[in-house]
Amino acid sequence: MKRVILAAALLPVLAHAGAEENLKQKLAQLDSFQAFFSQQVFDDQGELIQEGEGRLAVSAPDRFRWQLTAPEESLVVADGSAVWVYDPLMEAVSIYRQDDAIAQTPLTILTRTDDEAWSQYQFSQDGQCFDAEPVSEESHIRRMSVCFQGDSIASLAMLDSQAVRSEFTLSGFSTEAVAAEQFQFKAPEGTEIDDQRGQ
Repeated sequence: MKRVILAAALLPVLAHAGAEENLKQKLAQLDSFQAFFSQQVFDDQGELIQEGEGRLAVSAPDRFRWQLTAPEESLVVADGSAVWVYDPLMEAVSIYRQDDAIAQTPLTILTRTDDEAWSQYQFSQDGQCFDAEPVSEESHIRRMSVCFQGDSIASLAMLDSQAVRSEFTLSGFSTEAVAAEQFQFKAPEGTEIDDQRGQ
């Protein structure tokens, strides 16, 4: 009887471990990829409140570019050591240490395989879809979902602390190498810079 109880208690742990390893294996085949995305944002009542589109590019380790082109432009670039969040309309950019950003958005695990980064999330799997939930309650993102179609990422979804859900459908998925300059950011002249990296 004790063995049955122990096995039942271990099942959730084993399921999380299996999901994490399966996702790592999937992402290990995607050293570099890029795709277009269409975005839908839903409020906590499930009502559609915004639509958009843009482009995503990733290069492991630690580099990604997330560019929203409509309805308004915005850009997030991770260059391996820092994350740049640029708002062209406000002519402002905020800069964060990339290690600090790991705890704030599960998107970073798409480019990292180190145990320290992955240990900050719990994973589960349903078919070709994987969920990553931050261990820390301080994270703005409560859950990220990644769904595959074969070896390609078909969609992403994020649920934030206000129960706002953002869904991204990917198209034109390509595993061709992404040019290094895509992961570099140079603030345009006159941009207000808020550097949060400290010393």
